[in-house]
Amino acid sequence: MIWRPSRFIPMLGLLLGAAAPSLLSAQEDDTGVGFELGYSRASFAPGGLTDAHEGSLIGGFFSQRLAGPLSAQVELLFTTKGGSVSLATPAVPARAAIQLVYIELPLLARVTLRLGRRVRPVLLGGGSYALSVGCEFQIPGAFGEARCDQAGSGLELAKSDLSAIVGGGVEYAWRTSAVRLELRRFVGLRDVVEGGEGRNRVWVLLFGITF
Repeated sequence: MIWRPSRFIPMLGLLLGAAAPSLLSAQEDDTGVGFELGYSRASFAPGGLTDAHEGSLIGGFFSQRLAGPLSAQVELLFTTKGGSVSLATPAVPARAAIQLVYIELPLLARVTLRLGRRVRPVLLGGGSYALSVGCEFQIPGAFGEARCDQAGSGLELAKSDLSAIVGGGVEYAWRTSAVRLELRRFVGLRDVVEGGEGRNRVWVLLFGITF
């Protein structure tokens, strides 16, 4: 069974929305909980953006101020990534478009520059562990999509991934909340296909709000 974002994103959003009111009291300066969603362009290195696929990100986070402008943030995300890889089929070699679904746990360090009363530039960096929970692939010219784990697919995908994350953005203080817009780069450190070359490379444009 494939985990489809169309089924699980609304469910995850409802759960995060229900949990938020009970956590509002934890907010203090850069400490608090929040919700975020994003649009991504994902590919496998060394394929580059010519093989890029659209993806998505949705989840929540907890941020804790450490000292001065520095804070730590842990996130729980539901993400989709993808790209194109060479596939050995019974007939002839082909190029397959793959969509990967992950539950991801990033740990980030954030530096918030308080240059104004409301607008705050942000720099961030860290790493992420991702657990693969679904995968589908499609061969150009073939009908429909198929699971990566089905017999004869020629695919043996890694069950997890590690990524380095860098990025930046801006926060805008609004009442008791902070709205954020960020651009992040995810650089996968493991090959997606066992025994082959191809690592996740993802650009994410992310919108979030701290409660």
